[in-house]
Amino acid sequence: MTGFFTGGLRDRGRRVGFSITTLCGKQGVLAHASSKSPVRVGKYGVNVEAIDQMAVPSLSASNPSAIVVIDEIGTMECASQRFREAVLKVLDSEHPVIGSVAQRGGPFGHQPAGGGGRVALTAEKRSRTWAKLWHDRLC
Repeated sequence: MTGFFTGGLRDRGRRVGFSITTLCGKQGVLAHASSKSPVRVGKYGVNVEAIDQMAVPSLSASNPSAIVVIDEIGTMECASQRFREAVLKVLDSEHPVIGSVAQRGGPFGHQPAGGGGRVALTAEKRSRTWAKLWHDRLC
């Protein structure tokens, strides 16, 4: 399994940015309110270099049957041309992909890319859906 996930960065309970973590354990700052980056999404400056150096390589699986995790395909991540190209490449591959896409808007938000479909997750069915995904993949 390979890929990455994002999370919130907080200071005294206030969100100040977003982190990026690869499944291999590399961590970095995806975006921060105090960033001087010219690439902005709302109040956050986007660290395109972190996307290119961490997220993009994490989408290349050496094992042909590896699952690729992309959490998430959002506006910040898609500020990187290399990221958009890597996502399209992995979606066109034979790799199973588990990814999250913003429900509204976003570069890939209008239709499923690649040959897969969508599963809308709500808080109530999230655990059941993940369990089914893992069961279908492993059994």
